[in-house]
Amino acid sequence: MSGWFALWHRDGEPADPGILRSMVAALIPAGPDRQTLWQGEQLTLGHGLLAIRPECPQPLTLDGEVYLTSSVRLDGVAQLRRDLGCSASVSQPELLLRAYLTWGEACLERIQGDFAFALWDGRQEMLWCGRDQLGVKPLYYAHVGPLVGVSTAIAPLRSHPGVRGTLNEEAIADFLLCDFNHNPHTTTFQDIQCLPGGHVLHITPEDLSVRRYWTLPVPEPLRYRHPQDYIEAFHGHLKTAVADRLPPDQPAGILLSGGLDSGILGAIAQDLNPGQLQAYTVGYQSLIPDTEPQYSRQTAQALQIPLEILWADESVPFTHQLPSPEPSLDITPQFTAMKYGLITQQSRVLHYGQGGDEGRRLTT
Repeated sequence: MSGWFALWHRDGEPADPGILRSMVAALIPAGPDRQTLWQGEQLTLGHGLLAIRPECPQPLTLDGEVYLTSSVRLDGVAQLRRDLGCSASVSQPELLLRAYLTWGEACLERIQGDFAFALWDGRQEMLWCGRDQLGVKPLYYAHVGPLVGVSTAIAPLRSHPGVRGTLNEEAIADFLLCDFNHNPHTTTFQDIQCLPGGHVLHITPEDLSVRRYWTLPVPEPLRYRHPQDYIEAFHGHLKTAVADRLPPDQPAGILLSGGLDSGILGAIAQDLNPGQLQAYTVGYQSLIPDTEPQYSRQTAQALQIPLEILWADESVPFTHQLPSPEPSLDITPQFTAMKYGLITQQSRVLHYGQGGDEGRRLTT
């Protein structure tokens, strides 16, 4: 995912160049390939790019009045391009911007995927920020006096001296007692709030408001005549979801176990993009009895996917700090950092078979 921030001093005070440099530097872990900055009369937008698909430079504008900075991966791109009359060369961030210019804030009724964005509409002096329906992409904001900062990470906001580092004791107590913060609107820091999934943030010179734009629908049950019809319908939806998340003609990774979830994803990805998938399995040789490498080898062999076993026996607990925005339950962060560092040398897209109930959990 790429990273970005938006900074608005609503009292007209100019942004300090040194502070902006610090905020841009804080984007590098999420956007190592290119960092860019746009400064308007009132507002500053920063963007750090993680290049996966062909993308236009951000912050992006088509008319010199509306600017977008985003981290976005959209579903149903072909249909969205048809609805907007766009060619296949139009990038996904540009599709999002064109959707707003065409349908206004109602564009979110037509857009699905994983996204977090900030749109500065100079025609209305409005900053409009949104997070995807399930909260896959993170989004945080700080509102301290006339200062408003929004970002996909906490680190850029904490880089501003106007945002205090005072801890939120309630959120910390929730984490220590229950493993996660029960309030989806707060973070570990008092001055920094979390925008939950399915919500938008609307900021004007006089006001800041949060609105929910999506709730998990409860559709009528599907009724098919034959049991096989359910399997075929599910397979069609799953194949579409995997295809939307595969980078075209580029390598992708998958965390593979011997179970059904990752095995099914691997089979579909290998069918859609043969020869581009690399599997990884975390295993133990001596620390604990572990049969997962055995079963993952069988799965990888059946799917003709190369497999690398990442042995974790020598992992030392609590010896590293992950660059996660909030506290983590990971007791071997050093091994986790090594694992993802190794995987990113081969691919910047990683599939895994967890998280089937995203619509029913609190977003953070």
